[in-house]
Amino acid sequence: REKKPEKAYTVKDIYKDWKDMRQSKVVKNTWDKELSRMERYVLPVYGDTPLLDLTTEDVYNEMKKISVSTKIGRDNRILGGFETAKRTARHFASLVDLALQFGKVQHNVVTAVAKLLPEDKDSKSNNAILDTELLGQYLHEVETDRKSGDLIGIGCRLMPHLFVRHSEMLTMKWKEIDFKKAEWNRVISKQKKMKHRVFLSKQVIALLKQCHTQTQGQEYVFHSNEARFNGHVSTLTHRLKTLGWKQKDSEGNPLERCVDVHGFRTTATSLGQDEGLGDHALIDLCVGHKSKAVHGERYDRSTRYKERKQFMQDWSDLLDRLRKETAQESNRQGLKLV
Repeated sequence: REKKPEKAYTVKDIYKDWKDMRQSKVVKNTWDKELSRMERYVLPVYGDTPLLDLTTEDVYNEMKKISVSTKIGRDNRILGGFETAKRTARHFASLVDLALQFGKVQHNVVTAVAKLLPEDKDSKSNNAILDTELLGQYLHEVETDRKSGDLIGIGCRLMPHLFVRHSEMLTMKWKEIDFKKAEWNRVISKQKKMKHRVFLSKQVIALLKQCHTQTQGQEYVFHSNEARFNGHVSTLTHRLKTLGWKQKDSEGNPLERCVDVHGFRTTATSLGQDEGLGDHALIDLCVGHKSKAVHGERYDRSTRYKERKQFMQDWSDLLDRLRKETAQESNRQGLKLV
């Protein structure tokens, strides 16, 4: 009898195994994002494609379309962009790598795609506020906005104080918050095994209590009934744009009043040192970065908890002072106009 040809092994055939493998290696927040990218950008295009028919050029061209996309989703976020394309390519490459381990392909043709993508001119750095006067203006405006008391408004006020990753703050859970100890004990999503303690200043506690009146009994501090996938507020960016803090020129270059939520990590790291509140290594621990030393945390496992707690309070006090100074100046200007 003539031997029947083996059925072509497709992307969809390896997908379940990839999901089981990948989901076990990352925390839920990271997994939700990876799953969303794969099911939005990869499966619809390549689900039925035999793995042996994949080519670097074809995947590159598809990822490039995502990179330059300007489509706006329901939550006012851009569906695509350079970072999304790069990460999607990496997820896809890890799936093909699993197929390689299973002997279904001889080479991973997707590995190089992420590196080949042309970089967005703004992708290397986040727009951050590095001027104390401008920082005071931001704090004053988000504080006095008529929507400052809703969850997104509180998030915009809270972000400069905590300076964690945007997504990590929005996935904060009530069970992680200890009001008595004034601590937020969390697991950093980018580093699954890294536990991180965030010390909460008096100002942060006050803002969290405002959230508590709105979402107590829910899993997430920033709970949202409108969220389609994850049950929490997904972004603060649209509010910042509404308040005039995402300004760009006609060519898309950021102006002075253009801030990325992630940029507050840069703000705290830079101004925290400039204002004499702490050294770089201390602030790095507050930010949640791993040691960049040659042997990293193998030898240096210091926590500097007492200093970190003091820094977080001193930093919030500085933000409060800058906000109040702007408010006083605004009042003086108002009196002059009268």
